Amino acid sequence: MKILFSSTAGLGHLLPLLPIARAARNAGHQLQVLTDAKHSARLADLDLRHRVLDGPSGADRDRVLRAADPADVHAGPAQIFSRLNPVAGLPGTRSVFRDWRPDVVVSESAEFSAGLVAETEGVPMVRVHPGQAGLDVWERLVGPSLAEIRRDLGLDPDPEARWLLDAPQVGYFPDEFDPSRPDAGSAVRVRSEPAVRPDPVRRELIYLTFGTEIVGMPFFPEVARAAGNAAQRTGLDVLFAVGDADPVVLEGLGAVRCERWVEQRAVLPTARAVICHGGAGTTLGALAAGTPIVAVPWFADQPFNADRIAATRTGLAVPPGPELEARIGVALDEVLAHEPSGCRPMAQAVRALPDLSAALALIESVAARREVGLTATSAP
Repeated sequence: MKILFSSTAGLGHLLPLLPIARAARNAGHQLQVLTDAKHSARLADLDLRHRVLDGPSGADRDRVLRAADPADVHAGPAQIFSRLNPVAGLPGTRSVFRDWRPDVVVSESAEFSAGLVAETEGVPMVRVHPGQAGLDVWERLVGPSLAEIRRDLGLDPDPEARWLLDAPQVGYFPDEFDPSRPDAGSAVRVRSEPAVRPDPVRRELIYLTFGTEIVGMPFFPEVARAAGNAAQRTGLDVLFAVGDADPVVLEGLGAVRCERWVEQRAVLPTARAVICHGGAGTTLGALAAGTPIVAVPWFADQPFNADRIAATRTGLAVPPGPELEARIGVALDEVLAHEPSGCRPMAQAVRALPDLSAALALIESVAARREVGLTATSAP
C-alpha cells in the first residue's frame, strides 16, 4: 500500500505524523512525507522519503497577518492555513499524485492540499490531530475559504467543512481530556510513545518551555523572564528549553539552565511541574507523565488546551498580560503544594490508550474499502 503523509511547515504539526509513518514503514508499506523543505534532514535521519510541499512567501504571510482583525487572534492564521497554504501547495501535490498515485492520504489536521487533491482523484483521507480531535472550531474557521478552492477544483464547496469533520480521525488525547464530538467521523485515539510508568521518581525540578513559535515573537523575552524568575523563586532547579530563541534574550535569568532542545519524554516524568504555553505536544507529554501544568496560552489551540487543563484539574491556566511573573508564581506555588487531583487519573487514561497499531489498522481499513470499491466498479 502507498501512503502519502502530509504536513504543514510547523514542527509541532509534523511530529505527530512521524510515529504513524514509522509504524507504516515497519509494516512494509510504501510511503512518502509531503512537507516543508526545512524538514528534509530530519526525515532523512528517520529514513523517511521526503517530497517538498511548497508554501507561501513570507511577504504574503505578513500581508495576511497585517490585514487581519487584531481583535480576532484566529483570523490571520485561519487565512494562512485555509487559503495561502493550499493554493501554494496544490501544484506540487498534484504532481506527487500524478507521479506516485498513493492509495490513501494521511494529513495532519491543518494541511489541506493533499486532502483536496485526494478527493478529486477518488483517494480516501485520514486526518491526524496534533491537538484535540474533539474540537470543531478550526474546521468551522477554515471552511468558508476552503469552499472557494473546492469550487475551483470542481468539488462541492461544503462551507461547513463536512469533508473534514466526517473523515476518519486519529487523535492522541484521551476522551477524558478531549471529548468526542457527537457528529464526528470515525476516530481512534492512540498512544504515540511507550507508556510512562506509574508514579515516576520526581526530581526537584521545574521544566519550562514555550514551544517553537512563541520563542521568535517580540514578547518572548518578557515572558521568558517572568516565567524564569517565578520558577527560581521556588528554590528548585529550573530547566528551560528555548529552541531557536536568541540566547541574548535570556540573559539575567540567573541559575536557570537553558538548553535549545530537550527530550521531553525523559524530562517531564521527572519534573515537579511544567510551565508552558499549553501547546499540544507539551500538554500531552505532561498529561502522560502526570506532571502538573501551569499554562500561559496565547493563540491557536493553546487557549482551548488551557481550558481543558483547568477543567480536568491537571493544572492551572494563567492568562498572559501585566504582572505575569506574580501570577505564574501563585499558580506554581499552588500546584507544588497540592498536586492537582486530575493528574494521576489522566496519566492512567493516557496509559490505557491503544498503541499505534490501532491507527495503522484504521488507515489500512480506509484504503481497503477504496480498493473494494474500485474492484466492484471495474468488474464486468
